[in-house]
Amino acid sequence: MDNDDTIPLTCLIEKAEIIDSHVEYTLAVQRGCNTENSWKIQRRYNDFVTLHAALQICGKDLPLPPKKIFGNLDKEFVAMRKQQLQVYVNIILEDPFISHCLTVKKFFDPTRHIIDHYDNALQNVSMFFRSEQTWDIVEPLKNIGWRLHKNYFLVKSKYDTKIPKVLTWADTGHLSKLSHKDRQSILKLLPTLQHPYIQSVLLTDSNDLGGVIIRNFTVQGSLRDYICKTKIIKQHYLKKYANPKLYHPLVLPEIKTFGRQILEALKFLHSRGWPYGHLHTGNVLLEGSICKISDMENTPLGLPSYYRNFIVTIKKIQTKENEDSYCFGRVLYEMAFGEPLTTAALEAVPARCIPAVAPILETLVTANALKSSLPSANDILKMTLFCDVVLPAGIEKPTLKIPSKLKEVLRNIHENSELKLREEQKVISQFRRLSKAQAQQLSEEERRKRRKNPKIKKSPSCTDDNQHDQSNSGHSEGVKMNPSEMVDDAELAHGKMYDHTTNGERRLCVCINLDMTTNQSSDHQANPSNADSAPVLPATGSKAGLLNSISSFNKSTLNPTSTNDRSTPIL
Repeated sequence: MDNDDTIPLTCLIEKAEIIDSHVEYTLAVQRGCNTENSWKIQRRYNDFVTLHAALQICGKDLPLPPKKIFGNLDKEFVAMRKQQLQVYVNIILEDPFISHCLTVKKFFDPTRHIIDHYDNALQNVSMFFRSEQTWDIVEPLKNIGWRLHKNYFLVKSKYDTKIPKVLTWADTGHLSKLSHKDRQSILKLLPTLQHPYIQSVLLTDSNDLGGVIIRNFTVQGSLRDYICKTKIIKQHYLKKYANPKLYHPLVLPEIKTFGRQILEALKFLHSRGWPYGHLHTGNVLLEGSICKISDMENTPLGLPSYYRNFIVTIKKIQTKENEDSYCFGRVLYEMAFGEPLTTAALEAVPARCIPAVAPILETLVTANALKSSLPSANDILKMTLFCDVVLPAGIEKPTLKIPSKLKEVLRNIHENSELKLREEQKVISQFRRLSKAQAQQLSEEERRKRRKNPKIKKSPSCTDDNQHDQSNSGHSEGVKMNPSEMVDDAELAHGKMYDHTTNGERRLCVCINLDMTTNQSSDHQANPSNADSAPVLPATGSKAGLLNSISSFNKSTLNPTSTNDRSTPIL
């Protein structure tokens, strides 16, 4: 079952139809960059209102267009609202936290999310408790994590009631190529893994559908909780992370200490051949002044990395070790700036960066650095920032004994995951070349049309209005003008994930359905009177420019001309 939660959805509102005194919007939704993996759904404005109400927990001011009682079926109003809803949809699907929300998934992809993930997890956990009768569920921890197919329960042992424990149920992911027997054997190794900077696992079990992992519950929460100043660890992840009241960048001593501890854990895993690739601030748990990486079970269970939608766009990342180095760079950025890096790479490290941290960020997450192989965790440990960090004495000795038969299984996991990554990178690369070629072809056709008919060219005032609109809007508003411009509009209507630009710039889309865009162009030319295919005016600027040109018209400014009046009848 393909349950990859990291594949983003993209949506284009194709048309708005007036049906039985209400307006229905046709949404063309696509999952990933494969245009065959797309579908269409019908939504009314009230459906968007319901979605908006459910997303209020995130605390963000999302720009849902307001209700209108009178004139809401007017064609111009419907066209403008369609444009505003497209902006709203873009913002939701571009947000790294909101886009993973189950409510959003059900709105745009209802057929894939019919089953209740929590009930499904509870059934599997109940079966596990039949064989392990020493455990009881205290309470469910709903929505504390972003993965839809990973559920958490607070549990207690009959023999240890003082220390709270957390049980995790995770469905088997689409990247898993292991047999149930091999997967269970690998997971059974986790309780034997001992390291001062890796969270201990108390118990594991699995079946054909997924796995159960029990570990101690960390009261302090994760490194992301620390950065976002989260006070209640158990609350909804959208409330904690989507729009925190205060981001808390770490001071240099904390960055050095936490960074050294994370690198020591990665170095140990690499030396034992354990594939990780799941490092992010949510998987780094705090226990006093010590941080420990967690979720070692993700790769054996076949779960994709949190940053996979970025990783598949970077050709030089081809191994799990490369993934860990890249992910560490993103964690380091988040510690230094107090906010996540929202693009695949930086063009340059921001000037406000701590001077001691900047060289490592330049080595790990800048566009130039990602054109070549990344340094290993051991190489990063030798850099000036971390080499002089003194670790506390008397810590437990790292141990992980892997039987020779399971070493071969781990090598197979490595090879299969890296092969899958290269395949996805190849698909992305091919799609980018195709998109570029199609965009160039559309531009050439438009230039030919303009050479044949100069009247097609836009007036300077129209260009100024469009530039003004784009400068005032952080997202595309889907203005349909000519084929060459449609490519950009479709990119922004569909795009959110793949990018090698500086943080905060518009991201490059790899999920365009250009055939659909061109079809819409031809439909618009054939039916200019329809509300759904009429040119959508910008929310501001174009109307104002038109009214100003009318009000400022002066007849005296017209050039005089001589005419030959032939209206008099000839007798």
